[in-house]
Amino acid sequence: MNDFRWSRFRSKSKALYDIEMPIYLQTRSSWCLPSEGEIPTLNKLAKKFKNKIKFVVLFWDKKSRMRSEGRKYNSVIDVVYINELTYKNDYIIKALKHVLGVPVVYLIDEHKKVRLIERPVSTPFHFDSETSKEIFEGAILKQINHLVSD
Repeated sequence: MNDFRWSRFRSKSKALYDIEMPIYLQTRSSWCLPSEGEIPTLNKLAKKFKNKIKFVVLFWDKKSRMRSEGRKYNSVIDVVYINELTYKNDYIIKALKHVLGVPVVYLIDEHKKVRLIERPVSTPFHFDSETSKEIFEGAILKQINHLVSD
């Protein structure tokens, strides 16, 4: 994957190539709400794998629009945003957003090779929180097994 820079929610900007470990990159937008249990499960797994995988949630939005959503993620997860109007001519930015849409999960190894591209699992709204968390945990663990093993 080509390098690109993003703005971080909690600190200064950073580039993809600044991260020296495998990356679980999930793209989102403030208008695309996550399913029940998705964020708590990401928070839990990001803590568990913090020494093996860097979790990044990339919002395609202005900082003001993603601020409230970004606060739901724990500090182990890099919550970042890209205002597409700022990067009008950047090919990788256009490809990440427009080829597959939102949301999408990209699993990127330590050499910046994309190992898996998938849509995040979603659960019906009538599922209770615990069932939803179990479904998300299984799906996310299956995804990250492409990068590391326990």
